Amino acid sequence: MTISSSPPPPPRLRLLRSTIGKSWVIFPAAFMVSTGIGLTALGMLFYVRDVFGAPPAVVSIFGSVWTAVYSIACIVGRPLSVRLLPRYSLMIATGGMASALVMIPLLNSLTAAFIFYGLYGASISFFWPPLMGWASAGLEQADLSRTISRFNLSWSTGAIIGPFLGGALFELSPRAPAMTGIGLFASTFVMIAAASIVLPRVRSDVHRESPGRRRGEPRRVDESSPLRFPAWVTLFSTYFTFGVIVNVAPLYLRETLGLSESLTGLVLLFRAIASTTLFIVLGRSSFWHHKKSWLASAHVLVILAALVLGTASSAVLYATIVGGFGVILAISYNNSVFHGASGTIHRAARMAVHESTLTGGVVAGSITGGILYQTYSIVHAFLACAVVAGVLGIGAAVMIARSAKTPATP
Repeated sequence: MTISSSPPPPPRLRLLRSTIGKSWVIFPAAFMVSTGIGLTALGMLFYVRDVFGAPPAVVSIFGSVWTAVYSIACIVGRPLSVRLLPRYSLMIATGGMASALVMIPLLNSLTAAFIFYGLYGASISFFWPPLMGWASAGLEQADLSRTISRFNLSWSTGAIIGPFLGGALFELSPRAPAMTGIGLFASTFVMIAAASIVLPRVRSDVHRESPGRRRGEPRRVDESSPLRFPAWVTLFSTYFTFGVIVNVAPLYLRETLGLSESLTGLVLLFRAIASTTLFIVLGRSSFWHHKKSWLASAHVLVILAALVLGTASSAVLYATIVGGFGVILAISYNNSVFHGASGTIHRAARMAVHESTLTGGVVAGSITGGILYQTYSIVHAFLACAVVAGVLGIGAAVMIARSAKTPATP
């Protein structure tokens, strides 16, 4: 008796599978992971506050732990990540995120929570830079802008629903946000692994950023934009304030203004909606490309938003200004990605700088804001944001002025 092998897939199915490329992995993965990160971040703030009774300064420091480790790991781990195919790096990331996060409620210790939340951040460093480098590989100008727009739409849509979902889930159970995040990260791992096996175009994609020029390889010309430096300064300034909004303000909204966890998430949702809307607009246009005025104006807008947020005593006003800040955030983020990636031959490296700068701002803002909020008030926390935006704005203005006189360098 002979055992026949399983029949090959029908021709139409083979044709369909052959047309599905990396975009069908990148954009869903960005959405799922962003949703998981968003709901986990807000849920863990309330978890540490309520379950362990941590004071505001400790809560804000805890909230910045994963971003701090992530920022360091983006740089330290790059020699390893650039040698991995992006899909393998993404599987390491999502598997590590789920594994680290599951240990926090299991061990139920504040010390263990800090340790594994840090490992969670280290795992994320294998996700965003490789994913962004993979998405933008081989693209320039209009094509690059469109891809950035679709990528931003994917992750920011997850960022819209993540905080609100995290607050709502916390009202059901303190552990529910973390458990849901674990499920999303594990599902993303399975999706990427399945695509690597089933989809021919994904399986045969061997894109990998070279860590350096190989012997005998002709030297490639790097035409990086000099505006990447003021764009990174603006990114840090904007995300410094963002760190206060996401890691300090939720405690103020719940404990001073009396909002529930779900309503606190709803306030943060307005920021994500505004950012997503502008991501779509910027992705379908080119009028902002290489415009220095966009970088300079962001600092002024951050100062105004911080001063209003520091004195706002109404949830409606707070949500409105946070929504406006979402516009500033999108401008800053898009300029950093575009000017960092435009013309360079080191896409993944530039994305690592982008992510490190972004998270550095979040960490600095979270720690500074948390200490000032616990010691003084939320007014002092946002006043610090305004001061930082003013000082860095002057530095960015100097860089912008010099960029007109200095040729682009690698």
